[in-house]
This record gives sequence, C-alpha cells and structure tokens, in this order.
Amino acid sequence: VNTGGFTEEQLGEIATQSKTLGASKHYQIDAQEELYEKFASYILKANYLKGGCYPACVGPERYLISSEIAKIAKSENSKYVAHGSTGAGNDQVRLDLSLHALLPKCTILAPIRDNGISRNQEVVFLKKHGVKVDKSIKDYSINIGLLGTTIGGKETHSTETVLPEKAFPNVNPLKSTPYEPSNVTISFEKGLPTKLNGKKLSGIKIMHLIKLLAQEHGFGKDSHIGTTILGIKGKIGFEAPAMKVLIKAHSELEKTILTSKQLFWKNIMG
Repeated sequence: VNTGGFTEEQLGEIATQSKTLGASKHYQIDAQEELYEKFASYILKANYLKGGCYPACVGPERYLISSEIAKIAKSENSKYVAHGSTGAGNDQVRLDLSLHALLPKCTILAPIRDNGISRNQEVVFLKKHGVKVDKSIKDYSINIGLLGTTIGGKETHSTETVLPEKAFPNVNPLKSTPYEPSNVTISFEKGLPTKLNGKKLSGIKIMHLIKLLAQEHGFGKDSHIGTTILGIKGKIGFEAPAMKVLIKAHSELEKTILTSKQLFWKNIMG
C-alpha cells in the first residue's frame, strides 16, 4: 500500500521481490489521495503537532494500510493476515486493533514481535533466503510516507543520545544548505493549501514541492518523545518538512485574520 514513500523503481523492485519470495499474488495500491483527503487535510486544518513538534507522520498511514489489506483479505477469503511490527511501539496496536475490527474472523500474525526477532536476526534470515539488505536498514528503521519520515535506531533508545545527520535520509545537514533563503507564497482555502506561488495545484503536489525545497534548506527534522499507546515512553526522529512548513504558514495566517476569541476556540477545537 503506497502511502507516498516509494519511487516507481522501488515499487517495481518490491513486485519482483514478491515473486522471488514465492508469493502467489502481489497487489499494489496507491493510497496517497485517500491519505491526504482523510487524514493529512485534518492535521493541516487543525495545525496539529503532537508534543508541539510532531505532525503524526506514521499513525494515519497504518489505519489506511489496514483498511486496504482488509479489502483484499475479504476478496481472497483469507484466514490469516500478517504484519511486520515489533513489540516496541504503537504500530503493532494500530494494526492489530484495526485488523481485528475489520477482519474479526481472521487470525492476525506478527512474527517479528511474537518470536522476539532482533534486527540482526532479520538481516541474517533475509540474506539466507537470497534477499539483499541495504546497510542502513541494519542500523535504523526508516518509514517514508506522504506526511513525513520517521527514524528509529540505537540513539532513540535514550534521551541522552542524538540521531546523527546520516540517520536522516532526505533533509540536508545544515552545512550543506544554501546560504541564501528561499521565499514561497502559499494560498489557503478553508484551511487547506490550494496554490503555490500563485499557481493552483493539488494538495499532494504542493506538499511534494515544499518538501523538496524545505529539505534542501535543512528544515523539518526533529525528535519527538511521547507516551505510546502501551503506556511506556517512546522516542523517534522524524523529517516532516512539508507538514511543518504548511502548519506554520497556516497558523500564522489564522493569527493574522482571526480574532483572539476565534483563535482560542479554534485551537481547542483543532
């Protein structure tokens, strides 16, 4: 289920790998429009930043992935559905609960979590079965999507360590950014971006163009610490240049045009 994190080349590689691994069928679903309409649009309208910094990059994707998987599972009369979550974070809960709700007669499998398989064990297993593993995957768990990228690794297991520049896949390190700033004009209608520099574009296209520009300038990367669904504390690194620019621009626009009481209630409602 493509939620905005794959190039055409990567999608082709995944389809090829599916055959290599012996899958009898491979489905490829583009869910970017639905992700924008059903989730990203509300995050933007609400100026939502979890913990004051994180625009919920990954969570919405999981529910959309679950719903698309459920449609296929029903059409195939599947008795089992598997996902690759570990036992550390929120994704296992998001996927388990949504799949149980949508597929009450299916058994949900989570082999990585339930067998306590480590990242190194995964790499050894995959190599044994002829699957090439990118070196960065050994050190970091990276999830790239329309709303942003999340990064997990050894530095996210402690509050004392900081993710190195090499862990962020897209946003430039500060020393590599242009000296001169870039200026853009974003137009909003009913809380959503509709134009970039006066040109009418889709919300997804605007997000893509702003992402490319902002990451070139080293903007939009941070770390977030919060309480997970499990009740334990969790830390992730993330890149969300487009969402951070759009939320900041939209909140500034609201400060310009709304009264103080409108702003007060807007923030609560958001």
